[in-house]
Amino acid sequence: MRKIVVVLGLVVGVSAQAQTYKPDFDCSKVNQDDSIAVMLCQNSDAAKAELIMDQAYYALRQKVGRSGWKQLKAEINADMDFQHCLRPDIPVGDHSIPSADPECYISDIDKITEKYRRRLSGDAQGIGPAVPVPDHS
Repeated sequence: MRKIVVVLGLVVGVSAQAQTYKPDFDCSKVNQDDSIAVMLCQNSDAAKAELIMDQAYYALRQKVGRSGWKQLKAEINADMDFQHCLRPDIPVGDHSIPSADPECYISDIDKITEKYRRRLSGDAQGIGPAVPVPDHS
């Protein structure tokens, strides 16, 4: 019995380790002038937040069907403006381009995720972890 408990403890210990998330593009080929892409390659939490948003978006895309895809794509493109998350005071590497603020990006992407998740129903609504959206009213 004691051996089983030790083995289970090892399994639980291994599974409790933090996962590292990467974006869905090749970071070795990222355009260094794209501050958001650079940040996503460097920040696991930001990459995870984007993955969760992608899940909600594609579930909603499935729901709206072919007739609603173009409108949904235009909407997501408008939502994905993170210019205010760029920090001109902190350049990226040797470049003079501004770095992206991961906290700003994660906060914004979480709000976008919640916006799309609210339009889902049933099992699709539970995609990804629940992300609390702060009330700024």
